[in-house]
Amino acid sequence: MGNLPELHLKSPLKNGCQTNVLNVSRSESPLAFKTWITVWRPKTFSCLSLWQDNVLGGHPFFNGLLSDNMLVYAIVFVCAYALALLVYRYDMYEKEPWYMLLLVVALGMAAAFGIGFVEDIAIQSFNQHESAGGQAAIAAFFEETAKLLIVVLVAVFFRHEFNDPIDGLVYGAYAGLAFALYESLFYLSFTPTVPQQIGAEAVRLLLHLLMGGLAGFGLGLARFPKRLPLWPFVLPCGVVAAMGIHFFWDFWCGLPRDNVSEAFQRFAAVGLLLIATALFGVSVSMGVRRSRAMFSPKSQKRLWGWPFSLLFRRRD
Repeated sequence: MGNLPELHLKSPLKNGCQTNVLNVSRSESPLAFKTWITVWRPKTFSCLSLWQDNVLGGHPFFNGLLSDNMLVYAIVFVCAYALALLVYRYDMYEKEPWYMLLLVVALGMAAAFGIGFVEDIAIQSFNQHESAGGQAAIAAFFEETAKLLIVVLVAVFFRHEFNDPIDGLVYGAYAGLAFALYESLFYLSFTPTVPQQIGAEAVRLLLHLLMGGLAGFGLGLARFPKRLPLWPFVLPCGVVAAMGIHFFWDFWCGLPRDNVSEAFQRFAAVGLLLIATALFGVSVSMGVRRSRAMFSPKSQKRLWGWPFSLLFRRRD
């Protein structure tokens, strides 16, 4: 797979052996007392239980955090923080309080931890152990649904804060970022960290953020059904787009498949990332305009800075 990020809980982690691919189930908690390692072979699956002593720091999750390669972890956190600031900037006219954003991040990481159990059960129930398409579909459905449900929880229980057309995108993006951050920490803990992994983890953070924002965007519009009557169209389109991008990313780029070339995987990865970025950008532009019309119609703030301001001078 090269340096392409592998987003699915069953995504392989190469163990240096040309004949076997190491699979790590994300449902195994970093706080568990043992780690289950699954060695994947064509038409053959076996489980080896490796006992780890958490108290003595034997679990690979903690070993990774305490290793000499803290630079990689630090850069991952810096990338996540930079992306969080970027999304926060898009909330231009009615800023969300910091404690709400932290709550969503906490919920996202908790959901990322728990969703592994659900996905493993689904893979087992539907007998999809050897089906890349089945595993990709399960991951896309459950993970994007979980991000969407986090936004729904905010909209229902914190209605006074969910009061801006762009709030669905902001909270969805933060939920997606939390998913990616948990996955990055988990997967990095099972492999020796090297600088080459930074790019892959940055893509993981960005892609989950984009998909979460797309899935949640329509809920922000649905908060104002009379002013924004397009929400019944935007909401399902955003969710389908997020699930579709997630599915094809896992199917083409994240899961072990002998009939897919590395060149195609890289081409597909770039294409999917560009599509996700474009859809997210359109959603941001749409949300910011409606937010400005509602809160500050005469505002001179610009969404796009230079050089984009040269292209959008009359529109933003």
